[in-house]
Amino acid sequence: MCPRKEITDADPKVFSRVQHYRMALSWIPIQKTKFKDVLTRMHVPSVFMDMVKRPRTVFKKLKSSVQGQPCEVYILSVDSILTQYTAMSVTYFPNTQQVFGLFLGYGSPDDVTDMTSKLFNNRGFVDNPFVLISAFLELERKHRLKQVDDMIDGLRIKISKGQHLQKSDESSEDQPETFYELYNQVGVLRSQLNMWKLQLDKLLNACPHLPTFNTLGTEGFVLEPADYVTEVREIFEESAMRCENVMQATSLAFQKACLQTPRKR
Repeated sequence: MCPRKEITDADPKVFSRVQHYRMALSWIPIQKTKFKDVLTRMHVPSVFMDMVKRPRTVFKKLKSSVQGQPCEVYILSVDSILTQYTAMSVTYFPNTQQVFGLFLGYGSPDDVTDMTSKLFNNRGFVDNPFVLISAFLELERKHRLKQVDDMIDGLRIKISKGQHLQKSDESSEDQPETFYELYNQVGVLRSQLNMWKLQLDKLLNACPHLPTFNTLGTEGFVLEPADYVTEVREIFEESAMRCENVMQATSLAFQKACLQTPRKR
């Protein structure tokens, strides 16, 4: 797992080159030669590194071969417009049942702990590529649900305080986000959740070729990949609907405010 590296303006030349890719996944805090060696040993395709230069929400399954050995490559990535965006490449050799995974973007110690815990609990399934895929999706689900809760609550609070009626110059300086910025962010989040639904549909098509895996470790509960992906898809769909509902409520609040505001003659 490779962590993030915060990009600062300490070096103007470097900052000018990468400032549009905030905490870009391709900005790895290790030596280039060492990282290239990691990519080679983990059998990561070049298309993966091309993609993470500007990450987008996507799932890909590629069929390839390494030194004559057939392999399957699974790529998952989160759009860089979202917070806590990550990317993963998993290379699976069916003949030898070997699995190699590279994860980018885990800067939080809790994220690393959660990921290693899931992999440890599934150590009896290390030859199953879906163990890594499910661990990635589980962490993405956690981050995205928290983001949905925070943004929806934030938007509702601003409406209840009447901040949607304030002029731009009336916004308090201690507010980290204006009402309009938060409304736009909820719209972006809704679009990305809908994009995830499309990618999970593609992942569902690949599930029949993947073996079952252990979801709860010590409890010994085994789940079919298709059932797990379906559950995650439904959760993302519900979250997108929540975003849609709060945006509709916001629109109604604007309409009500406009009707109650006396027109100037």
